[in-house]
Amino acid sequence: MDSISTAGFATVMNVQQVLGTIKATPTTQQILAAFKSGTHDNFLSHPYTCDGQALKGATAVCNDYYLMNQIQGANLTQPSATDWVTSKGYTQGIAG
Repeated sequence: MDSISTAGFATVMNVQQVLGTIKATPTTQQILAAFKSGTHDNFLSHPYTCDGQALKGATAVCNDYYLMNQIQGANLTQPSATDWVTSKGYTQGIAG
């Protein structure tokens, strides 16, 4: 994903998918539980788990996986569409 609008659209799709699992009128507790339970498919991205552990000190971050891009000459390329990278083990996180 290289654009803000694509990221925003993907977020809407993810929220709709999770909220769609709640029957009747959702409560705050049901919404939080739905996001925190299990691993979720992620529209246009790597699956995520909202357990507060994706990035140390930033409990609201649910996905710490990225696809890397490279600039070669004047072209933006993506070496792999399947090799996800994460900062786990490379950063101490916000809380150090």
